[in-house]
Amino acid sequence: MELKISILIILLSVSSVFAGKSYSQIAKVSLDMKNKTLEQVMDEIEKQSEFYFVFNQKQIDVNRIVDIQVDNKLITDILPQLFKDTNVNYAVFDRKILLTTDPIKNNSPVLALKSEQQQKIITGTVTDSKGEPLAGVNVVVKG
Repeated sequence: MELKISILIILLSVSSVFAGKSYSQIAKVSLDMKNKTLEQVMDEIEKQSEFYFVFNQKQIDVNRIVDIQVDNKLITDILPQLFKDTNVNYAVFDRKILLTTDPIKNNSPVLALKSEQQQKIITGTVTDSKGEPLAGVNVVVKG
């Protein structure tokens, strides 16, 4: 799990150097949730936006009760309010929100090298047992 978080941090740190408005700078969310778990609030953010949360369940207390009321706010404005007075650190990259209790490092050359190695484009045709191409097929590499 730590390897996955490290890889995500790599992607976050490398991609943060690119200019231009990211999704997190334009996507807005409205929430009116009282006495709800953090998990319920995160689910609602995921429903209203294209964001998804990445975290280690051993580090983040998703059962913590929170109250949050925001109207048409940027995700970057909501997260500080949501994690105020906690030891949770967060980083937003495109549509991913990384939550961790570990410090998030932004400028590591080792992290940049690893992320470059993972970017590969693979093309091809998926066929059935008779060798005929299959329409609408998606290929996912697990790892």
